[in-house]
Amino acid sequence: MPPLSPAIPPIPLLAATTLAGSLAGRLLAFASPGPGTLLASPLLALGGLLLGQALAGKDAPPLPALLLSPGRPAPSWRRRLPLLATALPLLLAVQGLSLLAGLLFPPTGPTAALPLTPALLASSCLLAPLAEELLYRRLLPQGLSLLGLPGQAAHLLCALLFAAAHLNPRAFPGLFLLALALSWIQARKDTLQAILVHALFNACTLLLLALLP
Repeated sequence: MPPLSPAIPPIPLLAATTLAGSLAGRLLAFASPGPGTLLASPLLALGGLLLGQALAGKDAPPLPALLLSPGRPAPSWRRRLPLLATALPLLLAVQGLSLLAGLLFPPTGPTAALPLTPALLASSCLLAPLAEELLYRRLLPQGLSLLGLPGQAAHLLCALLFAAAHLNPRAFPGLFLLALALSWIQARKDTLQAILVHALFNACTLLLLALLP
């Protein structure tokens, strides 16, 4: 299939369509909150990625090329597993920052615990880590770098966007720290490793919320 948008390089095109899908999903979830709409943002982000690949045609990098670092062999699972332990100190650091922000800026109204539904589990532990790592730690930083923004600045901007996209001011400092840590993991290993750490972090967070609502 010939590319439909030959003037746009593949990576910036994929970043744009994936970001558009993610934002559309978040707007949908914000406008119509409910258990089902938790899946909207990651699903529409992944749909945007598929759309970008279709528009780029044969020039689009396949999903394995986006998950693994080019030019380096995929590490064995024995080498991947130790890095998963970084999810636990990250959990403590992020929750500590969120707690501190909550003390400095307490909620103005009553809060309710989020029920652990299948949609929440699927979104938090599978779809969101996949979509967000591809968008905020791979496609968007690379796209911004190709458009002229220095690499470090691109990762900082994407970390700010990642934290802001969750629409939770008290969680913003912790999510920004999480984004920087995941960027470091992606740079040192690959996007797949960052997805695994992100998924384990979210699973631990849900477990913590279930035990201490």
